[in-house]
Formats: sequence, structure tokens, C-alpha cells
Amino acid sequence: EDVVNLNKFVIDFVTNEKTKNQHHAQRIPILPENVRLEDVEEHMNGLKSVPIGIIKSNLDVLSIDMKQTIGHLVISNKLANTKKYVRSLISLLKSKGISTILIDSINELSEEKENVINYFNTSFDKVITTLIEFIDNCINQKQNSNNVVICIYGVDKLINKITDVKKLEELIKLIKKYENIPLIMVEDGSKLKQYAFDNWYKELFSSPEGIWLGTGAGDQTLLKISGYNKEHSAEYPNNMGFYIADGTAKLCKFIDFISTDG
Repeated sequence: EDVVNLNKFVIDFVTNEKTKNQHHAQRIPILPENVRLEDVEEHMNGLKSVPIGIIKSNLDVLSIDMKQTIGHLVISNKLANTKKYVRSLISLLKSKGISTILIDSINELSEEKENVINYFNTSFDKVITTLIEFIDNCINQKQNSNNVVICIYGVDKLINKITDVKKLEELIKLIKKYENIPLIMVEDGSKLKQYAFDNWYKELFSSPEGIWLGTGAGDQTLLKISGYNKEHSAEYPNNMGFYIADGTAKLCKFIDFISTDG
């Protein structure tokens, strides 16, 4: 049934379509306990400017350009640490009319079914095949997408549940070629590290940028940091961490629309 729904989305999308990377916005006065939708939503400009948090040092709202950099990594010491951020990101995108295709390999984000265009926690081979056909058709028909992202939550489990990793590689190659649908990959850093030299990973993440949530940014190598200092190895709650790009790590408090405290 989920794959049927995806097929319907593909058909509807095709019918409708026929008719570095970061932007600092104005400052907000203080670093809030939790970064809410109202703190950042005015800085949202489609996929060209997606506000993901507030930089601690200067209180600038940090936005990323998902059209410029198609592959985005969200990493932490434990996959569970990323849950509130990913749920908040999905909500932010939805609030601005951007649809998420969510592949949840560990069945941890079922509460987001109402906030995504498609939610999948099974039949991953069929899902990947359908996405390949969808994006290939978009390329052949020269259709542009400005309102869809794909999020894979639990990359390691997904790879272990599909029959042929070359299908994932094919999908990622098409995403790179198409340049219109961002791919967000979320995983435990230690698990993702084992794939760092695989073809599918190098295809889109050879010069990765992304975020590290919580403690441990200074000890990981997936998102390389130049000029290491003690700040990189300090302890942080899961709504804080680093946005890392081109070797530069910016300590941020990231969006969290889920926590009820603060």
C-alpha cells in the first residue's frame, strides 16, 4: 500500500510539474532554551535557505542551501540523539510547503506519518526502485522539483534490509545528476563510518558537510574539522552541536520543536 501511495505521489508530481551554502540572517537577542519554529521561520526561503539553528557565538540564525549542496549528513554518537532534530526539520519543511519522503529503517519516526508525503518502514527494495524510476523520469522530462526532499533515517539498517546495495548507489547517482531533490542521511557516526569508502557514499558525500548533534564532534572523522580545540570535545545536550563545512565547525543550538521544556 505504501508503494502504491508513492506511485500516486509520483504521478501527481509529474502532472503538476508539467504545467557555500549557508546564509547568516539577522541576529536574535538571546540564545533560547529551545529553538522554536517562530525563532527561525522568517528566514526560510524554500530549499535555498533552510534555517536549522542559531550560532552560539554571534546569535546569527544559520541557514543551509539544500539546492546548492544536495547531500546532507545528520550524525551523532547515537541515532536516537537525532530524533527531535529530524522531526523538527520535517515540520519546518512542511510549514513552507516542502514535502518529505521518509524512509524509516528502524521504525522510530512513525509519529511523522501525518507530516510527510510518504512514510516507509518496510518494502525498501520496492521503495528504492520506485524512487529511481521517479527521479529518472524527472530527468528525462526535464522537470524541476523545488518542494521535495528524501530523508533516510537509519542508513545502516536500510543497507542490511535491502537485497542489493547497488540499487542504493543507483538512486544516489540519480539524485546527484538531477540536482533538485536533496537527500538527508541520518545515522550513528560509528555505523556510518564503515561506509565512508563505499561507492554510494563517495558519490554524494566525498566532501561532506552536515551537523553533529550532541557530544563527540571532536572525536569523529566523517565531518572533518580544521583547527581542533577543546570546544569540539566538550559535552553538549542533543539540541546542540556543530554545523561543519569546509573544515569549519560552528557551535550551534539546533531547532527543536518537540521538547516541552523551555
